[in-house]
Amino acid sequence: ILRRGFVPALQSLGDQIKPVLPIELELDEDLVRRERADRNLIPEQAKSAAYRIAEEALTNVVKHANVTNVSVRLEAPSGGWFKLTVLDDGNGFTPDESTEGMGIVGMRDYAEAIGGECVIQCDPGKGTKVITTLPLAILEKELPETTALSE
Repeated sequence: ILRRGFVPALQSLGDQIKPVLPIELELDEDLVRRERADRNLIPEQAKSAAYRIAEEALTNVVKHANVTNVSVRLEAPSGGWFKLTVLDDGNGFTPDESTEGMGIVGMRDYAEAIGGECVIQCDPGKGTKVITTLPLAILEKELPETTALSE
């Protein structure tokens, strides 16, 4: 992530999943262009958090969802935030039936540690959507002294 940039890392993650499952990457061209021009556009903590969240969401899709389609969308909405969405058409689950395993808790923790948000929307039989919104600017005072990302 640090050497190649976030977008190439996300593309590589998609390439790793393709042999197992068809995956569609939808990347905001403006954000891609801006990140290529300035590797510091997305703060390192946000890159790491977004990558780990995408990795966990895709791992869950492969392990649990019984899907035919999955997409990863990277957008740069206005206001200094970027959004990463992982969407599948698999089994879905009922949140109260879920054990809220470490993966789901971890995804939320990664986002919240840097002032972002990770929301999981799901319906049995209708798939799951993991929507992560992260800041393009992170104030040091917002970060905990130690996080899983810094260890």
